[in-house]
Amino acid sequence: MEGQAGASAADPYLRPGDYGSDVVHLQRLVFGQSKTNVSPTGVSDVRTTPAVTEVQQERSLSGDPLGVYGPSPAEL
Repeated sequence: MEGQAGASAADPYLRPGDYGSDVVHLQRLVFGQSKTNVSPTGVSDVRTTPAVTEVQQERSLSGDPLGVYGPSPAEL
């Protein structure tokens, strides 16, 4: 499996392909923003990335690349 097991101090971003409890947390945050096509699978997959992008765009969050969850959009 590609990706890393969640965020770390050295790399605080969650990207497509990452997995683990940090991704579950992100998926629950996104689900709470009415992105109900996202399930807490623990893998940042083809549903998670577009949903993160939508939330970033809807809330005008521009600190991180689209589809990537990091320190800047922590207010998701």
